[in-house]
Amino acid sequence: MVVSKIYVDTYESVNKSFPQYIRELQGIADGAKVEFHKLFLLHIDDVITGGQDGNNQPIGCSTICVNEPDCVVLGHTEDALSEVLNHFYFVSAHIISESPEGKHKVVEERFTSLCYAGHLPGYTMNANHHGLVFSINTLSAKTLVGGKTPRHFITRALLAAENFVQAQEILRDHGVGAADGCSINMTFLR
Repeated sequence: MVVSKIYVDTYESVNKSFPQYIRELQGIADGAKVEFHKLFLLHIDDVITGGQDGNNQPIGCSTICVNEPDCVVLGHTEDALSEVLNHFYFVSAHIISESPEGKHKVVEERFTSLCYAGHLPGYTMNANHHGLVFSINTLSAKTLVGGKTPRHFITRALLAAENFVQAQEILRDHGVGAADGCSINMTFLR
């Protein structure tokens, strides 16, 4: 079946690049007493359906950036579906790994992120201890393929970025590529 192939190919790709975030998602599933595959499906919702051709449902957020020498502002609205109202929260985390993890060899992460229930941090509005502040606006493509990195995992990885060059490297996702789209509005405040 095509859907199961998309799921398996995408899972294997993400697990190869970001095993630490697969473990993190497993921890969320365990804590919520929800089967892992259901939460993984939340992270590949557009990918599993192959795109958004003919979907007229309003989705997406808005971000306004002001970048002046004496004032930097990143304003964001979280224009979520009514079904998720009161089902999101802030997560502030400090994660220290015993050894470098994932394709970007992450050892330490410290961040605050607005999270939807069941989702990894990183896919809304976010800030890390290196001064990176960023927000996400969903972009839906007509055609998507499995086996690539879903935007939720790319933006989760972005929470570890120490500088603009590293942020660009994470977003390019060399060797794999993004499975779906989003607009990332970011700045470093330090």
